[in-house]
Amino acid sequence: MTSIMDTTSTDLTSALGVQAYLASTPFASDTVTSISGGTANFAYRIHLMTPFEGQETLVLKHAQPYVKDLSCIPFWLDRQAFEYEAMTRIKAWLPADSPVTVPTIYKFDPQRNVIIMEDCGIDALTLKEFMRRGSGSESAAPGLAATIGTSLGRFLGAMHAWSRADPDGILELFAKNLQALRLSAWATYGRVAETLQPRAGDDVPPALTDQPIVVSESDMGIVNEVAEEMGEAITAARDTFVMGDFWPGNIMVTLDSEQRLRRLYILDWELAKTGVPGVEIGQFCAEMHLLRRFVPAIEESVSTVLDTFLQAYADERQPEEEVARNALVHWGTHLVVWTPRVQWGDKDTTRKVVEEGLRIIVAASDATKEYLSRSLVSPLVSQHQ
Repeated sequence: MTSIMDTTSTDLTSALGVQAYLASTPFASDTVTSISGGTANFAYRIHLMTPFEGQETLVLKHAQPYVKDLSCIPFWLDRQAFEYEAMTRIKAWLPADSPVTVPTIYKFDPQRNVIIMEDCGIDALTLKEFMRRGSGSESAAPGLAATIGTSLGRFLGAMHAWSRADPDGILELFAKNLQALRLSAWATYGRVAETLQPRAGDDVPPALTDQPIVVSESDMGIVNEVAEEMGEAITAARDTFVMGDFWPGNIMVTLDSEQRLRRLYILDWELAKTGVPGVEIGQFCAEMHLLRRFVPAIEESVSTVLDTFLQAYADERQPEEEVARNALVHWGTHLVVWTPRVQWGDKDTTRKVVEEGLRIIVAASDATKEYLSRSLVSPLVSQHQ
């Protein structure tokens, strides 16, 4: 590890400030450019004057005690220490030739809240954008969608299984990320009721403002019960380490010269914690599901990623029935809460997806194994149980 001079007067929310901060270090850069895409932190690509361990560009991530794009929202600075620990431990655990990995961290400066890490590459795309462009279709790259889904499913299943033995105290450490536990419970389950049946003062998404979703009293009762149970489960979870924000926007895809998969990089581990495995699975699946609902042209390739992801997870971990049920519940809840809060597409489709999410929640809340075996998460309850 290298040392960085304490340049407390530099403003790391600007490229010029970052350049000054790095000037007397091994990471001195002639060009610093802001990286778009993230909303919580300041991220820059730094072009090194002298290559560092063979790298000509690196990424610098800087945290402030607020959300970058919404400075009125506080965001705890401890998140970066948890991210550093998570990425360092996962990097050490993974085989060097793993198709799924995390960027190598070259420097963590807790005083200035800076992480300097490997650059995935200027040409790397998030999995969300990669799929949206049709790059995972059979006509564009035969077999690539299945390779991506299988690689991610194996990684996540293996990570969850590995963590349950508490290697090097990983569970004890990440159970202390209490703010991540509370945020994850609130962000989805704390807002599902107000999304479906808003009251005065609730933050109602624009797509639902004109006409709330029609929900029966019995269905709303199920939603409220599910929200309470899952919220409590998330905050109480202590037996599995989870990445905490496993979705296609945090997964970078890199290809080789022949357009075959080179690496998948998992980014943004600030919400790493002890958690509910089904929630992690459900978040990824719901976000992929949104791609096929709003971009019908890529439905086949997205479905391939989803099916192979779930099958590979099941092959790797042989999950309990509860994992499948929680995954389906979270799949539906994510559709309800996040679809109208993110600009995906037209209002009519948004409302239809929210209604679909509601149906999934109700059906999944007390789903039998037989139902689960015919549901969206069917690969999780196959021959392994």
